[in-house]
Amino acid sequence: MLLHSVNAQEIVGFSPEAWMKNESGLLSGRVNFSVKTERGNGNEGYIDFDTDVTYRRKIDRFRMTGELENDSKVDEITGETRNTKDKWLLNGSYNYFLNKKTYLGASMSFEHNPLADLNTRTTAGPLVGYQFFESRPPNLKAEVGMMFVKEDYRNNENTRHIHDCLAHRFWQVHY
Repeated sequence: MLLHSVNAQEIVGFSPEAWMKNESGLLSGRVNFSVKTERGNGNEGYIDFDTDVTYRRKIDRFRMTGELENDSKVDEITGETRNTKDKWLLNGSYNYFLNKKTYLGASMSFEHNPLADLNTRTTAGPLVGYQFFESRPPNLKAEVGMMFVKEDYRNNENTRHIHDCLAHRFWQVHY
């Protein structure tokens, strides 16, 4: 009879999923899409879209999130259609795990909101993160880093600056 011993640190889990053994990746997430029209005293239309998709492998993770809102209303007097919301946001990130909990990464996002006078906002930069726990929802992680921000306004001066991402990204709970 042949016996083999294994260190406790080498145990990934009992019957681990293929992505945990680095045989393949795990694709998860959600995509929501909604179209609504209201007719009656006022004519209104709504288009909403949001997504959160993650591709996870043992040593790294790719994540893409996005949202779009386009709402319009017809003026009853003039018959003219005007947008009441017209904005979108797209964010992509990559994380490379140094161990089971700690990772290095990069994030980039694009945003458009002309009703708030913003043609485009682009952010990009490196980050360091800690994954407190990761499972089928919920997940908890914390990230810090510095982001380069470029803002292109329609009627105001364009700006470029660097800011920390601690304020708006530190705690992220996904469920």
